[in-house]
Amino acid sequence: EIFNNVEENTSYIKEVFAPDYKKELKKIFSIIDKGEYTYIGMDTEFPGNVCNINSIDNDFYYKNMKLNIDSTKIIQLGITLTNEKGEYPQNLPYHTWQFNFKFDLKNDKFSEESINLLKSSGINFENLEKNGINQKKFVKELMNSALVLNPKVKWVSYHGAYDFAYLLKLLNRDILPNTEQEFIETLKV
Repeated sequence: EIFNNVEENTSYIKEVFAPDYKKELKKIFSIIDKGEYTYIGMDTEFPGNVCNINSIDNDFYYKNMKLNIDSTKIIQLGITLTNEKGEYPQNLPYHTWQFNFKFDLKNDKFSEESINLLKSSGINFENLEKNGINQKKFVKELMNSALVLNPKVKWVSYHGAYDFAYLLKLLNRDILPNTEQEFIETLKV
């Protein structure tokens, strides 16, 4: 019964592309500035793993993740706002924003299996190539916002190492820190 009205539930998600990303970020910033909805549920879509390290040292997982994330680009960043009770903002027609970034299947690295899964889930790569958000412009807006470097904001993700790594890569000018410890310390900031 929960899934009977899936199409109706999708109205709570705002698909955001290049023409309207600044306007939608400003909405998010203004909601967070008011101080009630400061929990950010975050999810990313990315092009899968394109590299593997054959190593057995302590940093294997981080090194492998760093190599893959440094080699690829984020495709989507989903942000959902809630308060500490998990309640959504009530005065908007949506409470989740899906930011769609510029991605070019001809030039950007990807795993075929991951891209096929994303295509079957409804991601339109032709639209991303034409109307996707420029990552550098997005980061400029994000860095001047209440979303990052704000101790009142709490970021939440499920199984989110890659989600947080892609977010940090966006904020850190396309490169992750060299060690897992540096990664964790930078995330805390």
